[in-house]
Amino acid sequence: MFYLKHLVFNKPLVTINEEGFYDNSSMIATGDRLVHWKEVKDISLRYFGGQSYITVALKDPYKTLEHEDLATRMIADYNTQYTEGEINIMLKFVTKYSDEECLMFMQNAFEEYKRKQKLSGKEDKEFAFLENTLD
Repeated sequence: MFYLKHLVFNKPLVTINEEGFYDNSSMIATGDRLVHWKEVKDISLRYFGGQSYITVALKDPYKTLEHEDLATRMIADYNTQYTEGEINIMLKFVTKYSDEECLMFMQNAFEEYKRKQKLSGKEDKEFAFLENTLD
């Protein structure tokens, strides 16, 4: 059903902007909910079960995913055991770019967000304590 839906509606698997990203790469993806860069801890490329994924580790996964359905939250918990991130963007159907190029797009947008935060002097106070205690 999921793949048929993608063929019919032709939605991009991932949409990246200066505020964050939308993940439509799987049935349990965050979909139409923006994952803000301020919620992201790390982005990496992982291989698991013969598939490649962009793995996104969140600063506070319970807060970020609190409005997702139970299945999505359970899969996020499972993901952290095997890929070290709560959100795994499946790259199986990306044909225009390599896995490394997809990772580069995500990392560049994330780094640009962090650079702008430093330049503007704005600090995300909501996660400041969390960042300091986890490092």
